Amino acid sequence: MEAGHVPVMVEEVMQALAPHPGSLQIDGTLGGGGHAVRILEAISPGGKLLGLDADPAAIERARLRLAPYGARAVLRQANFEDLAALASRNGFDPADGLLLDLGLSSNQLADEARGFSFRAAGAIDMRFDHSRGEPASALLERLDERELAALFRRYGE
Repeated sequence: MEAGHVPVMVEEVMQALAPHPGSLQIDGTLGGGGHAVRILEAISPGGKLLGLDADPAAIERARLRLAPYGARAVLRQANFEDLAALASRNGFDPADGLLLDLGLSSNQLADEARGFSFRAAGAIDMRFDHSRGEPASALLERLDERELAALFRRYGE
């Protein structure tokens, strides 16, 4: 298991997903790959997993972790908002199962350069994919109080 990363509710996820040998599964928020390992074990032999993550660092960590599964683990750096097109393009349409583990990972919170943590000093970036959008610090400088309130109302929970 990757240091600092413990997949949450693995047994419950496996029970709900019920992956079977030979099936096509999608992990739309790959993260550290903990759930993906269990899914790949369950869909052996012959099953394949499409793993997506917007965070390029997560994709690289998962690529190392899932290397023993070879071509059965298809990894793409992408946001799950593009899931339909990616599934079709990669032969996962239709898929037998889909997992979306929404939220932040401990790796993202621990990395001061990412700017997700309130405890750590560092730039306030808060993006999963640095090639898209703008850092939170730029929004704070550019938007007035009314615009920030509208942003939080629209995207905040």
